[in-house]
Amino acid sequence: MAERVFLCDDDDGYRMLLREVLSAEGMHIVGEGGDGAACVEAVVESDPDVVLLDLNMPGMNGFEALPLVRAGLPEAKLIVLSTSPADRQSVSAAHMLGADGYVSKPYDIFAVPALLRRALAS
Repeated sequence: MAERVFLCDDDDGYRMLLREVLSAEGMHIVGEGGDGAACVEAVVESDPDVVLLDLNMPGMNGFEALPLVRAGLPEAKLIVLSTSPADRQSVSAAHMLGADGYVSKPYDIFAVPALLRRALAS
Protein backbone atom coordinates (compact mmCIF):
# COMPACT_ATOMS: atom_id res chain seq x y z
CA MET A 1 0.00 0.00 0.00
CA ALA A 2 1.34 3.43 -0.93
CA GLU A 3 2.29 5.82 1.84
CA ARG A 4 -0.23 8.67 2.17
CA VAL A 5 1.51 12.05 2.45
CA PHE A 6 0.21 15.56 3.16
CA LEU A 7 2.47 18.49 2.15
CA CYS A 8 2.33 21.79 4.02
CA ASP A 9 4.74 24.43 2.71
CA ASP A 10 4.17 28.00 1.56
CA ASP A 11 6.64 27.63 -1.32
CA ASP A 12 4.53 26.43 -4.29
CA GLY A 13 7.60 25.43 -6.30
CA TYR A 14 9.04 23.41 -3.45
CA ARG A 15 5.71 21.65 -2.88
CA MET A 16 5.56 20.83 -6.58
CA LEU A 17 9.07 19.36 -6.46
CA LEU A 18 8.25 17.32 -3.34
CA ARG A 19 5.06 16.10 -5.01
CA GLU A 20 6.99 14.93 -8.07
CA VAL A 21 9.77 13.21 -6.12
CA LEU A 22 7.43 11.47 -3.67
CA SER A 23 4.97 10.42 -6.39
CA ALA A 24 7.82 8.97 -8.47
CA GLU A 25 8.67 6.82 -5.42
CA GLY A 26 5.12 5.47 -5.29
CA MET A 27 3.85 7.68 -2.48
CA HIS A 28 0.31 9.09 -2.69
CA ILE A 29 -0.05 12.84 -2.06
CA VAL A 30 -3.42 13.12 -0.32
CA GLY A 31 -3.40 16.90 0.15
CA GLU A 32 -1.46 20.12 0.27
CA GLY A 33 -1.58 23.42 2.10
CA GLY A 34 0.27 26.69 1.70
CA ASP A 35 -0.03 27.95 5.27
CA GLY A 36 -0.57 26.53 8.73
CA ALA A 37 -4.28 27.35 8.91
CA ALA A 38 -4.99 25.66 5.57
CA CYS A 39 -2.99 22.64 6.73
CA VAL A 40 -4.82 22.27 10.01
CA GLU A 41 -8.16 22.55 8.23
CA ALA A 42 -7.40 20.05 5.44
CA VAL A 43 -4.95 17.57 6.92
CA VAL A 44 -7.32 15.76 9.28
CA GLU A 45 -9.85 15.18 6.49
CA SER A 46 -7.17 13.67 4.23
CA ASP A 47 -6.03 11.16 6.90
CA PRO A 48 -2.35 10.91 5.85
CA ASP A 49 0.23 8.48 7.20
CA VAL A 50 2.80 11.29 7.31
CA VAL A 51 2.72 15.09 7.20
CA LEU A 52 5.61 17.25 5.95
CA LEU A 53 5.20 20.57 7.74
CA ASP A 54 7.21 23.71 7.04
CA LEU A 55 7.87 25.90 10.09
CA ASN A 56 8.21 29.26 8.35
CA MET A 57 4.84 30.06 6.78
CA PRO A 58 2.65 33.17 6.68
CA GLY A 59 -0.25 33.45 9.09
CA MET A 60 -0.21 30.41 11.33
CA ASN A 61 3.36 29.10 11.35
CA GLY A 62 4.42 25.49 11.74
CA PHE A 63 5.05 25.80 15.48
CA GLU A 64 1.44 26.97 15.92
CA ALA A 65 0.02 24.35 13.54
CA LEU A 66 2.02 21.40 14.87
CA PRO A 67 0.08 20.71 18.10
CA LEU A 68 -3.24 21.16 16.28
CA VAL A 69 -2.25 18.68 13.58
CA ARG A 70 -0.93 16.27 16.23
CA ALA A 71 -4.21 16.49 18.16
CA GLY A 72 -6.22 15.68 15.03
CA LEU A 73 -3.86 12.96 13.80
CA PRO A 74 -2.37 11.21 16.83
CA GLU A 75 -1.17 8.20 14.77
CA ALA A 76 0.37 10.10 11.83
CA LYS A 77 4.08 10.85 11.62
CA LEU A 78 4.83 14.59 11.57
CA ILE A 79 8.08 15.67 9.95
CA VAL A 80 9.07 19.31 10.30
CA LEU A 81 10.88 21.09 7.45
CA SER A 82 12.78 24.27 8.24
CA THR A 83 14.78 26.79 6.24
CA SER A 84 16.65 27.66 9.42
CA PRO A 85 19.68 25.69 10.54
CA ALA A 86 18.68 23.02 13.03
CA ASP A 87 19.45 24.58 16.40
CA ARG A 88 18.75 22.65 19.58
CA GLN A 89 16.05 25.04 20.71
CA SER A 90 13.98 24.73 17.51
CA VAL A 91 14.41 20.95 17.31
CA SER A 92 13.48 20.54 20.97
CA ALA A 93 10.44 22.83 20.61
CA ALA A 94 9.24 20.95 17.51
CA HIS A 95 9.55 17.59 19.30
CA MET A 96 7.77 18.94 22.40
CA LEU A 97 4.91 20.09 20.16
CA GLY A 98 4.55 16.65 18.60
CA ALA A 99 7.03 16.36 15.72
CA ASP A 100 8.47 12.94 14.96
CA GLY A 101 11.36 14.34 12.93
CA TYR A 102 13.09 17.60 11.97
CA VAL A 103 14.87 18.32 8.71
CA SER A 104 16.64 21.57 7.82
CA LYS A 105 16.52 22.86 4.24
CA PRO A 106 18.40 22.70 2.02
CA TYR A 107 18.78 18.95 1.94
CA ASP A 108 18.81 16.28 -0.71
CA ILE A 109 15.18 16.20 -1.80
CA PHE A 110 15.73 12.76 -3.31
CA ALA A 111 16.47 11.47 0.19
CA VAL A 112 13.01 12.50 1.48
CA PRO A 113 11.20 9.27 0.46
CA ALA A 114 13.67 7.17 2.47
CA LEU A 115 13.36 9.58 5.40
CA LEU A 116 9.58 9.23 5.36
CA ARG A 117 9.73 5.45 5.14
CA ARG A 118 12.14 5.32 8.10
CA ALA A 119 9.78 7.53 10.13
CA LEU A 120 6.81 5.33 9.25
CA ALA A 121 8.73 2.19 10.22
CA SER A 122 9.55 3.51 13.69
